[in-house]
Amino acid sequence: MAIEQFNTNEVRMIVWVKRGDLEDWISGGFIEPSDFEEAACGKRYLWSREDIYRLAAFKRLVESGLGLIDAYEALEVLPTKEIKDDNMIKIKHEVDERIKQVFG
Repeated sequence: MAIEQFNTNEVRMIVWVKRGDLEDWISGGFIEPSDFEEAACGKRYLWSREDIYRLAAFKRLVESGLGLIDAYEALEVLPTKEIKDDNMIKIKHEVDERIKQVFG
């Protein structure tokens, strides 16, 4: 079975994140997609569902008032693969629903 992957524009539609914010978070090392492919204009990032869950959680932490470093450090202790935290369960559900809305 092929791994489900999303490009950056799709991810932006799913998470509702501004291009500049996402670029800053990637270049700052706060968020990292799991894969990429070379493109004529540089790298084309490929995001897994787990990547999107982490991005959505990171965005929520930043929007709640945490600084970028604090949000990054908080994500390091959150269980994103085995989601058990109530907030992460809610984020996972919201992302899954948004993927259904965007892609049918």
